[in-house]
Amino acid sequence: MVHINLKNAAISETELAVDVAVNDLPRVNAALMQLIAHEAPTPGPLEGSTETPEYPEDVKAFGLPTVPRLYGELHFRQCPGTKLPLIEGNLTGQVPLRCQACLTPYLWQMNIDVKLAHIYKEERESDVPEGYEAFLHERPDVTLVELLEDDILLSLPTFPKHPEGKCQTLVEETPEEKEEVKKKISPFAGLKDLLNKSDSE
Repeated sequence: MVHINLKNAAISETELAVDVAVNDLPRVNAALMQLIAHEAPTPGPLEGSTETPEYPEDVKAFGLPTVPRLYGELHFRQCPGTKLPLIEGNLTGQVPLRCQACLTPYLWQMNIDVKLAHIYKEERESDVPEGYEAFLHERPDVTLVELLEDDILLSLPTFPKHPEGKCQTLVEETPEEKEEVKKKISPFAGLKDLLNKSDSE
């Protein structure tokens, strides 16, 4: 896994090409395995996994790579005045999801904008420029997983569904039925606890 010194990268205005496999991102990998499963996810916080995804047969029919990958580029620079390291970039990739309306799989195009400002402690959060998210990390040295996984995880839909007009469902669900399905299938019920657990480690 790539290691980056954020301070040095910002000073030298580094540009970094990103090529990361989904199973190098344990929590993203676990979430995707739940989002393509036939059965409802196990309640509670997600447990990270680096296992190679095992697709159901209907997902294998897409002919996807064994492990999806995300590609992109990151640009590093210093914030004028505060000198905070700023990280900007974009990630793209295709991952399989299971529509929770008709329960058939579909391919979802991920397109994630990254705009982070590195701070060492919460007291510096007021220095984060407008339009950027604070990336709180006690050291300047980080891995791509530490830097990007939260943004990727939070970009996944909590209720995957085909684009309008593409769903194979034959009977329109009532609002009550849709709400009940959402409660059963969301794999992000424990996301807040998971992120807090990760920050405390």
